[in-house]
Amino acid sequence: MISAEWVTLFILFAGVIAGISLIRQLDQDLKYLTYFVIVTFTLELMANCYTGIYRKNNLFLYHLLIPFQYLTLAFVFRENILSQNIKNNILLSVVFVFLFALFSGIFFQKLTEMPFLVILITRILLLIWVLIYLKDLLNTPEPEPLTSVPTFYVSIGVFVSIISLFQMGVMHYLISDNRELIIYWLQIILWFDAGFYLLCVFPLLYKAFLKYKGLITNDGITF
Repeated sequence: MISAEWVTLFILFAGVIAGISLIRQLDQDLKYLTYFVIVTFTLELMANCYTGIYRKNNLFLYHLLIPFQYLTLAFVFRENILSQNIKNNILLSVVFVFLFALFSGIFFQKLTEMPFLVILITRILLLIWVLIYLKDLLNTPEPEPLTSVPTFYVSIGVFVSIISLFQMGVMHYLISDNRELIIYWLQIILWFDAGFYLLCVFPLLYKAFLKYKGLITNDGITF
């Protein structure tokens, strides 16, 4: 594994520890975020171990990871979006993503290939939910400072992941015949992914820090 992958696993592991230690004190959206981190850490670790031990293609695991990442992140935003119609649409979108991932894995992209189509669909959907969430957040009568809203960091993380997806598209279509350039570009993408996970994990780490300082009780009350 390269350094970016080690950093990503460390970030995710820290998020798992923080989320599990706080699970009873977390609001529902941060519980979903904890599930996102647990699922991502587990499957990323499995993918790296599978490649390291068996020296085989591990991309079939990402056909499983991407839909479950979408499920948990979509529910994070569902908890914070005001419109019931949008909440219902998010539920429908989760069903659609899982069906599309199954259909794509059978007919379009082999399990030995990165599921670009599923990644693209999920990122577009997440971008829609993020924009709706931010509109609701900014239109609240007494808005909080954005830096004090945990889901705001996840929203920024989604934007970072979309930049990573754009870079992945450039790499896939423009430099597919240059191995050295592919390796260099892949490292950049992996660092962007690490940034995405850091932004998602940050609210959990901050909550854990507050608990360590005694600012969160077992009842979840912040002083």
